[in-house]
Amino acid sequence: MIVRWYILPLADRYTVLREAKPHGTHETRQRAIDAAVFMARIEADKQGLIAEVFVEDDSGRMMQQLAIAPREAPETPTDQSLIVRHVGLDRVRVSA
Repeated sequence: MIVRWYILPLADRYTVLREAKPHGTHETRQRAIDAAVFMARIEADKQGLIAEVFVEDDSGRMMQQLAIAPREAPETPTDQSLIVRHVGLDRVRVSA
């Protein structure tokens, strides 16, 4: 499933939408993009969805800013002395 996030200028603010549902407004374009990318990444990782972020440019065209695929599950370590730990959103192998 593909979930699309949109950033639309509205007067002097920028609105972030998930599909057609509003998810907040921001004073700067970059802050709205950062928020949409953050939420899209979380959604892609947690729910295994493909997420796309689109931004409306100054001429009214929708431009794709980013496409995010879910992260692949890490391989199980064959070496018993290694364990998999979560560091932020990443999974890393460390010695036991």
